[in-house]
Amino acid sequence: MVKKLDWDSDFFGFPIGRIDVNADRSLHNVEELAKEFKLIYFFSDYALDWPGLKHVDTKLIFQKKVIHREESVFNNLGEISFSSFNLKTDSYDEIENLAYLSGEFSRYKLDEKFGENNFRKLYKKWLDESINKNIADYILVAQYKTRIIGFVTLRIDNYGTGQIGLIAVDPESQGRKIASKLIRACEEKINDGQFLNVSTQEANLGAVKLYYKNDFEVVEKKYIYHYWQ
Repeated sequence: MVKKLDWDSDFFGFPIGRIDVNADRSLHNVEELAKEFKLIYFFSDYALDWPGLKHVDTKLIFQKKVIHREESVFNNLGEISFSSFNLKTDSYDEIENLAYLSGEFSRYKLDEKFGENNFRKLYKKWLDESINKNIADYILVAQYKTRIIGFVTLRIDNYGTGQIGLIAVDPESQGRKIASKLIRACEEKINDGQFLNVSTQEANLGAVKLYYKNDFEVVEKKYIYHYWQ
């Protein structure tokens, strides 16, 4: 059964559906079910080898239990400071560029049928909705002097679990443990003993290494495919 994704369909301007594969099924049946859609997302717990499917992501969901430290990154008096993003005083252009950078391994970026414009449109929407606090509770930034060189968005659900959305560090500033400190900044917004989740692409080796280094563990793995009509 194909589930129509109303938000995706309205946003991209063509009918999009989703199939969660939890048992073997023939592609012939899928072709019949997919008649009304231009694009179907397939989410599977195992790798699929069906004609017409484009593998666009192996998604890893990481999780860690938060244990607070005495030293706060927000009290750091070094050359790099950490704070909440302020639209009135901070540069939107700088954080927008970082938002696009955060999606470099995204399936919306890697699947050329979406196109660069749709990718940027989606990540700008994600950023704007985060700034407006519709899908994020915090946007935390790392700044060198007045320039934003890294950022992260964080949502905390009703159970106290944190979810990192977008995270990126300016390429010229990488290798200075800024991403790790942004993760710590997220942890400080979450109650001690609660969990912090983040997802990334298995192909994004830098991000995978970052999360393992910061004591996350993989709790779920999904294979994602696109099927275009």
